Amino acid sequence: MPRARFALVPMVVAVLLGSLAQGATPPTAATVHPTPPQEVVLLTPRLPLLLRLQLSSEGESPESPWGRYMAQLFAFLDVDHDGVLSAQELKCMPHPTQVLQLMQGHLTIDAAPPPTLEEVSGDPKKPATLIQVQDYYRRHGVGSLYLEVGSRLVKNDALGEVLWSKLDLNHDGQLSRTELEAASRLLPLLDENEDDTLSIPELLRSTNVPPGSYSYEAPVTFDESLKRSPLILRNMGETVDTLSQAIFSRYNHDRKGRLRRGRELDLPAALFGHFDQDRDGEWTNQEMKHWLQGEPDVEVRVSLNPKARPVEGTLHHEYRASDSPLVLQAGMRGLYLRGRKVQVEFLAGASPTLWTARNVQDYKNRFNTNANKEGILKREVIYRPPFAWIPILRLVDRDGDECITRKELDAWLEVNSHVLRSATIITISDRGTSFFELVDADHDARLGPRDLLMAWERLRVWDRNGDGVLTKEELPQQYQLVVSQGSWRSGEQGIPAPGYGPALRAIGTPGPAWFRKMDRNGDGDISPREFLGRRESFNKLDRNGDGLIDLEEAEHASGKR
Repeated sequence: MPRARFALVPMVVAVLLGSLAQGATPPTAATVHPTPPQEVVLLTPRLPLLLRLQLSSEGESPESPWGRYMAQLFAFLDVDHDGVLSAQELKCMPHPTQVLQLMQGHLTIDAAPPPTLEEVSGDPKKPATLIQVQDYYRRHGVGSLYLEVGSRLVKNDALGEVLWSKLDLNHDGQLSRTELEAASRLLPLLDENEDDTLSIPELLRSTNVPPGSYSYEAPVTFDESLKRSPLILRNMGETVDTLSQAIFSRYNHDRKGRLRRGRELDLPAALFGHFDQDRDGEWTNQEMKHWLQGEPDVEVRVSLNPKARPVEGTLHHEYRASDSPLVLQAGMRGLYLRGRKVQVEFLAGASPTLWTARNVQDYKNRFNTNANKEGILKREVIYRPPFAWIPILRLVDRDGDECITRKELDAWLEVNSHVLRSATIITISDRGTSFFELVDADHDARLGPRDLLMAWERLRVWDRNGDGVLTKEELPQQYQLVVSQGSWRSGEQGIPAPGYGPALRAIGTPGPAWFRKMDRNGDGDISPREFLGRRESFNKLDRNGDGLIDLEEAEHASGKR
């Protein structure tokens, strides 16, 4: 069973994946080489997984938008158009912290000094090239791809407990198939505003922290990543041996230096046996190292192109066998990877509007307010409170006259017009074993008719002993991995996970006009209560007889399918 070498990726300030464009590049255009798949390790309970993430946006790799931004910035700085940057030209080069703030959409940025020529080119007398500028930012943690880690602020699942108790009709602490198939009975009982959905307030009357709230951070070091993130990437300079030892220690609970299948690891027999070189039924750290250097277990392809299928996946080799602990299933908006006690949801996140939509207009409005009649922002205005123009002066004042003209500001804003989309962010959220989030399949922070009608069909996969009863011990550990462009969340607290909450519905409901108008609660289905025609007409449109008219049925009725 031949296996390809495992290509690990570097992690820096946020977590920088891949390498920046190499080779000679003219200052006005970026040469972007194909980006290899990002191969990472997901550490779920008892099941470490090698994941190959193939990312693309509008047919491009994540490197392409970043490469274009670097080329545009370089051309802006290269005042004499000689293809290199002098010490004088570097005076307008943004500090790495400032670039990150621009990429994150901040309306104001901090003051920070420019880099020296020696810091960029390695020689105080040698001008800097585009590649050296790119490499300078890479060394300081600024690039095209980042990792963020989200964790629940409330560890207990109060909302899930309430939902569980309301479904548990005989109060035995378990949910039978009959009880879950009757879940839709909760709608008329608890739906106070009669919108055909159960909101969090309708289920849970009081809470200090909103259910589903998370805090987000970007691991800075390899050790921090190991402590805080279930998604592991290699630090700059970290070897395969270091990563192997760290992962081995994560599963080696008894500290005996051996990992046994069925005890610490739930790997398929064939996969485990392939790397169990001494055939003793256990893995050593060296045998785990060989696994790390092998072919990934799962390949996930994520497209940020809104016209393409967002997420697809493939299980590799042994995970297709009958004893495999994994299955891949299409979800409502993405892809599910399910194991015996783990569920990983892959989503393509919505990209934000261009930086220009908010920030450019804000800068122009402030400029118009503070500039004189000649359209110039003078030194005495720049250096007065609240001093917000001081950082901008250094970045835009290429002629060094300590003033900002409208032309200088417009040229700088044009360079940064697409900076927000130059960053691709992988956000991994640990959802715990929340029962509510298992039932709320579309993560809109409410339970609609489909969530309740399909409760048993979706949850029966977790009835591992097949007794027709779901226990709390059978609930899986849930992770969500979202890939997006420019949707930063680091440093935020008390916010929903990506794809969780009303913001997900902002994209609108697709389908024929009559379907959109009748779907008053925006959940993507028309219930009998929402339908404006006769019941006989509803039943005719509801081709699968599940009690709801979905998008496919609506388009079929309108002759689109």
